[in-house]
Amino acid sequence: MSNPIYFYEIIGLSLVTFRLASILKEKHMELLGIGMPGGVEIFVIIFLLVGIILPLAAIIDIATSQFKDGTTKLIWLLVVIFAPFLGTLIYFAVGKGQKKPKRTFNLNSED
Repeated sequence: MSNPIYFYEIIGLSLVTFRLASILKEKHMELLGIGMPGGVEIFVIIFLLVGIILPLAAIIDIATSQFKDGTTKLIWLLVVIFAPFLGTLIYFAVGKGQKKPKRTFNLNSED
């Protein structure tokens, strides 16, 4: 027959060990200045990511595309570089329509 006091001692020791580990982790994170980001930090992270990723995608799209006019590519690059957020939004709304259509090849034609 098992002794119930022994079982409770094991559970108590496990809880104490778990609590000590969590306290040490909290103190270690406080010393390093690490913590979970709150609402404002998450907003700033998302804003910075959007402010970096979207302009970068626009610059890559402009650089790899052919435009109808030679100076249009340069103008769009300057707009996106000097006004990253607004320039990117304007480019994706207006500038994509100024590109040359991509050429398609039909390999099955008998020309």
